Amino acid sequence: MGPVQEDFEKRFAEDTDGPDVAQWQRDVRDTHRVMEVPQRAWLLLEQSNEPLVRIGVELATSRAGQKVLAWKDGWWQEEEKREYLKIYVRKKLKDILGNIQPGAALEDDGDIKSIDPSVLAAAEQRAKDWETRFNASERDRTITQAQIAPLEEQLREFTLKAKEQEKALDKMRTELKSNAEEMKEQQTQMSSLKEKHASTEKEYTQFKEASKEEVSKVKKEAAAQVVEFEKKLKALQESSAASVAECKELKQKLAESQKAISDMQKKLDAKTGPSVDSEKYEKQISSWR
Repeated sequence: MGPVQEDFEKRFAEDTDGPDVAQWQRDVRDTHRVMEVPQRAWLLLEQSNEPLVRIGVELATSRAGQKVLAWKDGWWQEEEKREYLKIYVRKKLKDILGNIQPGAALEDDGDIKSIDPSVLAAAEQRAKDWETRFNASERDRTITQAQIAPLEEQLREFTLKAKEQEKALDKMRTELKSNAEEMKEQQTQMSSLKEKHASTEKEYTQFKEASKEEVSKVKKEAAAQVVEFEKKLKALQESSAASVAECKELKQKLAESQKAISDMQKKLDAKTGPSVDSEKYEKQISSWR
């Protein structure tokens, strides 16, 4: 075993850690997703071949493989990375074949060549430096994720609140729209009432003017009738006064006539004595009084 392969054995030893069995059980409960993933894998298998797909899965699911996948573009120009990847692929291929066909032996890979110790040392140093930077970036990423986690939680809360506020705003918009329609209808009714009021007020004004004219006419007629009645009353009063005076005069003349008749009767009685006719006449004169 060469030094590069020994170094890879040490680096990839962490991949032997056992999985979280409970989490794995939870991850495969969704049978719909379980069916989708192999369907996609089958499509990928149709485009490639089984060894490539299996090695790709190992790269994507192991921590060491994920570090390899994090290499920047242009990694092929670095010889030590090419050698590391070849050794990684050979190791994973051996593990896969060992599970499928126990005891299967791999042929020697002529592509893996011996490396000069000085070149290897320099390459290992660069690899260590790269891994140190990678680990530092991983730590920074972990710290950043730890710092981001509460912020993401706050963002989720703010998002939920924003959604609730948006719903409340939508409700308020609906209510405002309804209120606006009601207000518009009320304004229409108000305009109709104003028109009716204006028409009624116009009719009232016309009626008031007509009433004033009618009242003035009635007042004039009443005043003329009062004047006429006053004239008639005055004429009646004057006629009545004349009648009273005439009655007084007639009564006075009658009284004088009665006195003259009485004097004459007395004189006659003194000469001839009382008679029946004179008594009858006296009664008739009394009835006139």
